[in-house]
Amino acid sequence: MATRLCSFQNQAIGGMIDNLLQSRGLHPISIYTSNVVVAGADLWYELKIPEEEEKIARKIVIEAGYENALAKT
Repeated sequence: MATRLCSFQNQAIGGMIDNLLQSRGLHPISIYTSNVVVAGADLWYELKIPEEEEKIARKIVIEAGYENALAKT
C-alpha cells in the first residue's frame, strides 16, 4: 500500500523530487490535486511511496532540502 510522502505547490520541484527518488531505485507515485480557494485554484503535486520505501524516501527528501514538504508521520 502507498503512503503520502510529500506535497509541493511547484510542479517543477515535485517532478525533480519524483525523478530523484526514481534515480535511487524507488517507486514514487505522482498525483496532481487541485483545491478551489477564494482567490482561484491551487494545483498541488503530491508524491506517494510504497510503505516499505518510506523511510529511505523521507531521508532522500530531507537530504535534498525539502523537509518542510514532508507529510507528518
